[in-house]
Amino acid sequence: MEEQKGQTLVALILAAGTPRSSSASEEASSAGSEPLPANASPFPLSPPATSPSPSDPSVFSYDWASDVPCNLRVKEYWTLINQRRAPAFRQIAQQIQTGNYDTLNMNLNVAPMADLRQAVLYLPWALLQNSEYTATTDSFKAHKVFDDHVKDLQRAATAASVYGTGEGPAQAQQQAQQVQQAFILMSASLDGFLAAVPAKYGNGSLFQQAS
Repeated sequence: MEEQKGQTLVALILAAGTPRSSSASEEASSAGSEPLPANASPFPLSPPATSPSPSDPSVFSYDWASDVPCNLRVKEYWTLINQRRAPAFRQIAQQIQTGNYDTLNMNLNVAPMADLRQAVLYLPWALLQNSEYTATTDSFKAHKVFDDHVKDLQRAATAASVYGTGEGPAQAQQQAQQVQQAFILMSASLDGFLAAVPAKYGNGSLFQQAS
């Protein structure tokens, strides 16, 4: 008797997962089985889509466009930052000197500056993978400072562009000075970020690497 009930239950489950026409449903009903509700889910149920892990930096959205991957090693990020800093900062300095603030603002979101920003973002996660917990915490904080200064530079460049087209020379000069100051602070904050990385992952200072 119990075996017969088990076979009946299995048959019902299998039948619930099989698409049937209306005539088939009527036959099942006449055989004594209950018809499926209209909103019944077929078996087997698909597993729910998994959300990205909160420890995966690739889940974040960025203001910039870069192809730097999120699975490099600490030394690789360190090297990449040093390689991108010299051309990126040279480009920024030239655009400040010529007063080309619109271009400066845009170039903060594309290579080589975008590659630098993405490497700075991912490096703390690489430290975490190496169980460098203190350095991870310090570098996360330093990244936040660096990112804030990049955004300050963007805002200053936007304001300088507006004043340069519609205001007097005094206001334009003041805005240009604010752009220069924001650039200096951004550069210093990048030094602070790299100072949070254990020395074993890099050789020499950032300026020695970039030269």
